[in-house]
Parts: sequence; C-alpha cells; structure tokens
Amino acid sequence: MGFNNAQLEVLNCISCIDNDKDLNSLKELLSKFLNELLQKKLDDMWNEGKLSQEKIEEWGNSHLRTTYK
Repeated sequence: MGFNNAQLEVLNCISCIDNDKDLNSLKELLSKFLNELLQKKLDDMWNEGKLSQEKIEEWGNSHLRTTYK
C-alpha cells in the first residue's frame, strides 16, 4: 500500500528538517492545522444537528478506556 498525496507532502517537508527546532516548529504547525480541521468538522456537525450539548455531555461522562485486570 502506497502513500497518499498528503503523506507524500509531509514526507517531503520532513526531508528538509535537520534540527530539533525546525522539527518542533513543524509539529506545532501540524497540531494547529489538525486542531482547526477538527474544530471545523465539529462546527459542521453542530450546524447539521448531528452534534448537541447533550451529546458532548454524554461523551464527557463516557468511560471508554479498556479495563485491565
């Protein structure tokens, strides 16, 4: 299975990084991008009625962790 266009672009960017400072800058940039993307998707879900305050509270009260014995 090959890489998609987004993965290839990120790999191309990473190939230019040769120090921790630039790596941290890229990580911060990607984090901000993904945060904005997620926020837009959540806003779209809210506007479409697929997400509500009740659903958010339900998520907050969920216990989704795997139980270990």
